[in-house]
Parts: sequence; C-alpha cells; structure tokens
Amino acid sequence: FLFVFCLLHLKELKCPVCVEPFTDPVHLPCGHNFCQTCIQVVWNMDDPKTSREWMFCPECQILLPPDLELEINSDLQRKVQDAFARAPLLEESSQMSPSIIMCDQCIGKTEVAVKSCITCDASLEACTDQIKAHIEEDQKLMLAILETEEIYTNKWLRWRRSESLKCHVKDINAALRSSQTLLEEENDVKFLQVHISLFFSAHIPFLSVFYLTIILPYNVTYHFFPPAGLRAIRLDPETAHPELEVSADRLEVHWSKKLTPERKQKTNISSQYSVRAKERFSSGSHYWEVAVWKKPFWLIGLSYGSATGDQDSEHCNGDFNNAFCYIYHGNGKYLICQDSNEKPLAVRETIQKLGVRVDIQKGNVSFYDGDTLALLHSFYVEFSGPVYPIFNPCIDINGQNNQPLSTLSSDGPPASAL
Repeated sequence: FLFVFCLLHLKELKCPVCVEPFTDPVHLPCGHNFCQTCIQVVWNMDDPKTSREWMFCPECQILLPPDLELEINSDLQRKVQDAFARAPLLEESSQMSPSIIMCDQCIGKTEVAVKSCITCDASLEACTDQIKAHIEEDQKLMLAILETEEIYTNKWLRWRRSESLKCHVKDINAALRSSQTLLEEENDVKFLQVHISLFFSAHIPFLSVFYLTIILPYNVTYHFFPPAGLRAIRLDPETAHPELEVSADRLEVHWSKKLTPERKQKTNISSQYSVRAKERFSSGSHYWEVAVWKKPFWLIGLSYGSATGDQDSEHCNGDFNNAFCYIYHGNGKYLICQDSNEKPLAVRETIQKLGVRVDIQKGNVSFYDGDTLALLHSFYVEFSGPVYPIFNPCIDINGQNNQPLSTLSSDGPPASAL
C-alpha cells in the first residue's frame, strides 16, 4: 500500500503540461502548479506582441489577472527534490511487485482493485458489498435488454404468423375455387393434369396431405371409374393365333408352340400373335386391368374387329386382330401407338399391372399403372365402330417370355383404387 501511495504522490509532483517533475514550480491563484518554463510557453510570454490580457490556467481554464507576477513555490520545489531522490528505491520495489490496478468505482478514496468485471472491464476493490452491487447492476441491465428483445421478438413472430396464415387462407380459397371449376370439367385428362399441378405447386404442405388422402382418391375412384367398377374381361379362344394358348377360364393367354388339334384346324391366322376379348364396347365407359407381371415383351390395346362388324365374317378376315391403338413393352422400353404413329413413352416404374379405360361417348382411351393409378397416356379417338380389347403376349424365345397375360376381375373397384 505504501508503494501505491508513493506512486500517487509522485504523480502529484509532476507538471500537468510536460508531465515531468516540477522545475522551478510556480503557484497560480487558482491553486494549480506548473513549471515556470511550461506556463511561459503556454502563455507565449517570450513574444512581446502577445497580450497579457488572455492569461489563463491550462487546467481549469480560469482567466488570470494581467498583472500577475510568477513566483517560485519553494516548498513544492523541495518536496519534488526529496520525493524523486527516493524514486530509484521505488523502482526496485516495483520490479518485485505485480502491476497495481486501482479501483475505479470508489469515490472520495483510493483503493487497490482486486477484481475486474469481464463484462465492462471495471476494476473493483476488495469490498464484497460493492462487488455484489456492481454484479446486480449488470444483471438488471442484461435482464432489461433481454425483456425488451423478447417483447419485440414476440411481436415480430405474431406478425409473421399472421401474414403466413393470410397467405395460406388465400391459397386455399384459390385452390377451392379451381377445384370447383375442375370438378365440372368433362375432359378427364385435363382434370388430372391441372388438378395435380395446382395442388403440388401451391406450396401448402398440410393441404397437399389432405389432397392426397381425401380429394385425390375420391376423384380417381368416382370421377374416372363407372359405378360397376373393374370390368370382367373374358378372352375369345376362337380369335387367338394358333400358337397362343388360352386358359380354360379364359382369363390368361401365353405363347405355346405345342399345337392342339383344335388349334391346328384354325384358318383365321392373324398377322399378330394376339387374342381378342369376347366383349365388345359400343357405348358407355369401361375399365379393365391386365397383369403383365415381369414379362419382357407384351402388347395391349384395342381393335375394331372386321370392317363390316359381322361376327361371322370376322373369323374369315386375317386382320381382325389388328390394333388401332396400344401400349407396347420391349426389354424395359415402352411405346405408345395410335393409328400406326408410334412414339416412346416415359414410365417412372416398371408396370406390372396395366389399367385400360375406354369412354365411347367422350372419345377417350387411357392407359394407367394399375398399381398406382398413375396416368400413363391418353388418346382422343373418333370411334368408327365397336371396339374389342386386344392382348398380345408376344413370342417366347428360350423360355424368357413364357409368362401369361392375365385379365383381372372383381365385384367392385380394384383394391388400389379404394
């Protein structure tokens, strides 16, 4: 403590202007002391042109009398000489002591600081009450800042939530208006394309879930399929190519080189290895499904039968199984064809069950993935007569394509459509 006191005492014995120990100190009427040379330099007394009316104290800025006579402060000069004579000893002591930091919170007294605040860099003395008071003051300030931030954050969040809900309500209303218009749309393909595009581009997550679970199944089941559900299709063995074998229940057909006597007697050999369904459609809307499993080659489509429409004459015409529109699969690639115009068909997943829908009144033929009910392709057709489902299992080479094509039937809609 004595060392600190001495340091403070030495500071008082230095001139405020040159910050060096006083040399010939002079005492001004205001109580401040300066080196005689320093105050003369400040007042510019060496210049005879300088007016003595503007003499002032450099410390307190008080104007001094112009006739002020500067006198050496002998007592202060003696103190300076005595104090700085002991300075070397103090410097030796300071080298053995750590740096001293004074408390900047104490008013009216000088104390050594023993702690520093890491928040505001304040230096505190070893006074428990003062340290506690300082900490409590910082805590109150931080709590006030946090409370203010919380208030404005909550206001901002409420505003953002309100704006977000307004946008959702606006999107929902627009979607509902569009849905009402689309429900009246007679064009099924346009309904599917626009309806799906509308809901999946709206960026409404919860509405998309609602659409997938409620709206879309309802529309697919009741908008696309007639009340009768899945149509039962039976194959007509009389229209089968001689190298095709139709099952006894007339639900399956596959390639077979083992000709039976009945098949050998056939004279109505078509240019295609296909078989026609027993049913023909001249009105209404019909949907059926065919299991193609993992056959590498198959063709499924529609045929008009004979040009005359005479059931008997059809068996005499070699082209009665000619398909006017169909979907063909060959080694993982798909083709879609209408009136001999073939083009590639992009399919995301391998088709194992194909759905076919014909609407005679609307002039529409559509092919679906029977498992997911995803629309694969749709034709607009001006029907020239009754149409027959046509099935072509294709040639079997080395037993790689011997799986049958199987028509599916049930008393109601397919399970995947429910």
